[in-house]
Amino acid sequence: MVILFSGNFGYLCLTMRKKFGDWLLDIAKYMATAILLTSVFDDIRESWISYVTVSISILLSLIVGLILTKDEKKEDK
Repeated sequence: MVILFSGNFGYLCLTMRKKFGDWLLDIAKYMATAILLTSVFDDIRESWISYVTVSISILLSLIVGLILTKDEKKEDK
């Protein structure tokens, strides 16, 4: 991540980015839990549409969450 400003603002952006990434990971877990519980307790008529839509949403939020929470360490050689 490129930090355009130095000082406290850069730290704030990094902290907010990690918190947002954690939030997206939580959302992915909640969506996975919701679709699993719904499929167990209820007969979904158009199940393949629901599964595909939720699976895409889970993958997108999971990937973006993992990218945002990735710890970027620069190695000095």
